Amino acid sequence: MGKKRNGKKKSKLRENLEAVGLAFLIVFCLKVFVVENYVVPTGSMIPTISIGNRLLALKFFYGAKIPFTGARLPGVRDPERGDIVVFLAPDYEPPGLFIEIVNPVVYTLSLGFITIDKQPKYFVKRCIGVEGDTIEIRAKEVFINGRRGEVWWPERHTDPTIIPPGDSFLNRRDYFGPVIVPEGCCFMLGDNRDESYDSRFWGFVTREKIFGRAFFRIWPPAGIGPLK
Repeated sequence: MGKKRNGKKKSKLRENLEAVGLAFLIVFCLKVFVVENYVVPTGSMIPTISIGNRLLALKFFYGAKIPFTGARLPGVRDPERGDIVVFLAPDYEPPGLFIEIVNPVVYTLSLGFITIDKQPKYFVKRCIGVEGDTIEIRAKEVFINGRRGEVWWPERHTDPTIIPPGDSFLNRRDYFGPVIVPEGCCFMLGDNRDESYDSRFWGFVTREKIFGRAFFRIWPPAGIGPLK
């Protein structure tokens, strides 16, 4: 009788462990290949997105990366002008081996609410130019392929000062280009133009560094809804 009870207990324990393992596997696959939540660390996308907002991004939309390889799954389409894109921060430095191994596990188990990597790993900006586009900024106004045109996304300016063109880092804010977006790259700008660290300062974003398309805000409660 004792052996049978022990067998039943072990069987029940095994069932529970298998259920937990299956649940973890499902969450991991969803996080890696389908959708993931991200925290916005800066105000560069105000008024569209504020500091501390949590967003959901579709990883499969542009083609999810296959872990530990340089390959991608087929996506729905490539990034287009106006998309809000999540990508690897240009100045991100890989952490130590311990954090690099443990952080993805902690991040997944906490559904993205806890991270032990203190660097801002991801940026969220709006795609303004795709490969082949000519981008130029004159006195804060963005010209795409030589045309100012009407855009449907917001462009916020908080500083009335126009910084003239020049060779310094700051001179790129209000006058930039013209530049042609290379193949396999995107040109990113923040909606909060005067307070955004973006492609004007660190260049183009390669396709390999793009993780997903931000489409929905899940935090704060008052701002829950789709992103445009």
